[in-house]
Amino acid sequence: MSASNNKQKPGRNTPPRRNRAQKREALLEGSAIEIEVHGLSPQGDGIATVAGREVFVPDLFPGENATVRILDVAKKRPLARARVLTRTQDHPDRRPVPCTHHSSHPEGECSGCPLMALGPAAQHALKRDQLRQRYGFEVDRFESSDATLGYRYSAKRVVAGQPGALFLGSYRRDSHRVAVMTDCQVDHPRIRECTQELVEVANRMGLRAYRPAPPPETDGTPIGPAIGDLRYAWFKTDGEGVLLTLITGEAQNPTVKELAQALKTPSGVAWSIQSQAGNSLRGNAATMLCGTPKLNLKLADQPVEVGPLGFLQPNPPVAEMAYRDLTCRMDGSPLDGAHACDLYAGAGVTTALLRERFTQVSVCESHPESALALGIAPLRAEDFLANLESAGHSAPALMIANPPRTGLGASVCSQLLRIGPQRLHIMSCNPGSLRRDLDALAPGFEIEGMRAYDTLPQTAHMELVVWLRQTATPTTNSANSQNSPLASPSLRSARSESRC
Repeated sequence: MSASNNKQKPGRNTPPRRNRAQKREALLEGSAIEIEVHGLSPQGDGIATVAGREVFVPDLFPGENATVRILDVAKKRPLARARVLTRTQDHPDRRPVPCTHHSSHPEGECSGCPLMALGPAAQHALKRDQLRQRYGFEVDRFESSDATLGYRYSAKRVVAGQPGALFLGSYRRDSHRVAVMTDCQVDHPRIRECTQELVEVANRMGLRAYRPAPPPETDGTPIGPAIGDLRYAWFKTDGEGVLLTLITGEAQNPTVKELAQALKTPSGVAWSIQSQAGNSLRGNAATMLCGTPKLNLKLADQPVEVGPLGFLQPNPPVAEMAYRDLTCRMDGSPLDGAHACDLYAGAGVTTALLRERFTQVSVCESHPESALALGIAPLRAEDFLANLESAGHSAPALMIANPPRTGLGASVCSQLLRIGPQRLHIMSCNPGSLRRDLDALAPGFEIEGMRAYDTLPQTAHMELVVWLRQTATPTTNSANSQNSPLASPSLRSARSESRC
């Protein structure tokens, strides 16, 4: 596919032309104004442009008009936030939201499914537009499954409320208020059963939601201690059993063992401790309290074991489509050779797929539990690549990478340019960090194509797989990246209708 003539730079939405009255209009907190939504934020908020500012409004979509109330106006950036008062023009595919916890309902506060008011096709269209307008990405298609509710196999929840009235939820965006999600519609039915039982039993026992110790006085004097029992709960399922990890803030908590014994729905219950401030829900270690310590699944026909703190893709059927694509060519044809590398190997699904076709597969994973399951020592990607460089071997035929949301980063991209694998396939859950990584890799690689995977329906989230090959004459001169097909707003991709 040839590059587009679109002159728009990545990172920008295209606002409608503003008239002089709008240009003169000042945005005041508390004021009610009329807006026309022209874009979608990475979090799924509608974006309008008023008085030179981007106004972010939940529960609105591109093409909709509304009267909104301005909640706050940023002092140092041309941004503002607002809430809907009245919609005056609806998206043609808008539908009733099936979840009463959704923020569009009078009593709902959950902002976790911002696209739920649209059908799957309309959601995909908005995501395509966002990729094109904000990041300059073109995808050949969206892969998805028919399950748009009840699809989530892994769910982390915050414990909140008062003794006898606890509930499970998640933090509302940009706040520490917890929205109720005890019976979340996108959770797998087995997880929903388990969340309901946990709440019922914890309330019957009179357990308290954990509250960290408040920050000390300026002179270091403590204000008060941490209080409470349960802080978080992490549910994972293989479709039948549920592995529940109870997370507390303190090590001395005998009520957790009593709670674990009282629960009948989970197939296994573990205990982990997270005493640090912040919103990290994962504990540092896990102790099994009762039941089975692992889940056994198959992803892309590969057996996978997941423990209490092990990573599990929330939507395995769609994730396995991405895993298969990541290890083959864009047209679905297999790759083979003498040597392949799997960075950020996770549960090892892609490692197993590579071992079916490559003579040698070098594996890297930093999380201790996942590394142990793979039979390797935990190692950061930077250290793994440094070892590969120092070994002096020929460049791998294929390097695959599935990094965290922060992306590969400048250091790993520089190492990849020096190593120069013949092919580089990247799976990313963050288009913003992927955009930065592709620009950094531009001197040595060119793109064959990109594909999107709807792993979290009802949200603005998506997974992307991008296929790159080493250029014929790679260079480490970053100045050349401005003329590279990777740095251009529209990606030069080889489209194919074949499926993997």
